[in-house]
Amino acid sequence: MKSVSLYALLLTLAVALTGCQKPAEDTANAPPASGPPASPVPGAGAPPGTAVNPTGHPTPPAAGSTGNEIMVRNVKNALISQKVYTANVGVGVNGGAITLTGSVPTAPQKTAAVAAAKKVPGVTSVKDRLTVGAAQ
Repeated sequence: MKSVSLYALLLTLAVALTGCQKPAEDTANAPPASGPPASPVPGAGAPPGTAVNPTGHPTPPAAGSTGNEIMVRNVKNALISQKVYTANVGVGVNGGAITLTGSVPTAPQKTAAVAAAKKVPGVTSVKDRLTVGAAQ
């Protein structure tokens, strides 16, 4: 009698645990583990008008970004698309007023940065506080 109840207990436990298994993930529509193949054309596959960073990948704003965060990203993308070295460039936003701070390596890059920022949709003014040369 003991063995029958032990068997029933084990069977019940096995059935209960079987129902708790994590279902297999549907991999039919999943991308390959190695990721999509690299595009031979920088920015290919990006929505039209999306700026492209030097590696060729578009840099869209993060989900849930505020208007100012989106404007900063759009200005930085415009600078990158004009080949401005942006490692030492800061972008401040107050509504549509943009302030560029920091430094760029050359005077033509400074001119290109200001011109690129002015062309971004929604920008009403650009205050140039960039310096030419080493970061300060």
